[in-house]
Amino acid sequence: MAIISGQSTLDGIGSLEACTNDFCYTMSGGVVMGDCAFVSKSECVRFKYGIGSTVFICNTASTKGKLEAVVIKKVNLINNRPTLDTFVPIYIDTFNACWEEIELCTQQEAIELAQDSLLKTLEETQEFIDSFCE
Repeated sequence: MAIISGQSTLDGIGSLEACTNDFCYTMSGGVVMGDCAFVSKSECVRFKYGIGSTVFICNTASTKGKLEAVVIKKVNLINNRPTLDTFVPIYIDTFNACWEEIELCTQQEAIELAQDSLLKTLEETQEFIDSFCE
């Protein structure tokens, strides 16, 4: 199911956002008419998590074995020159912390990371105990 919302101003510049359960697309642009006319460039940006999505911090799950959830409040699109002028989404959570897409994961991915971390900790603990028993 897609949610589509849009807005337009009197000068013809508008924006459109279309979101599904998996991805959001944000587009903007338009035509300004007067003595001269110009067309502004439209950008179509695809990002993984939408506004209101509950996501988990990958680093906390993989190092501490804890699931720490954050809720996306806003998505800022940053024009990143080193990546050939592509837009990179920066997610802002309800605590106003900024996150890159690679730092966040879904609940299932966080559970798998936490389980791997806990198994690694158990193996290290067992090796430590075995070293004393020799």
